[in-house]
Amino acid sequence: MNSNESFGRRIRRLRVEKGYSQGDLAGRLYVTVQAVSRWETERGYPSIESVVNMAHVFATSTDYLLTGHESIRQRE
Repeated sequence: MNSNESFGRRIRRLRVEKGYSQGDLAGRLYVTVQAVSRWETERGYPSIESVVNMAHVFATSTDYLLTGHESIRQRE
């Protein structure tokens, strides 16, 4: 992991690691291919709902998607 990795690059890397095309990811998130392309090129950003769904698709946390770091706060 590169902590300086941008949000768009992080999404692209996770998508490629899963072996998904932009169309595959778009289908799983119920968005357009153009939306995924905009996110990856940082010409737009996903809704909160899409970020939550993306975390499920990529089996990671929303913290990681948004910041590149896992949350260090422990659940009570």
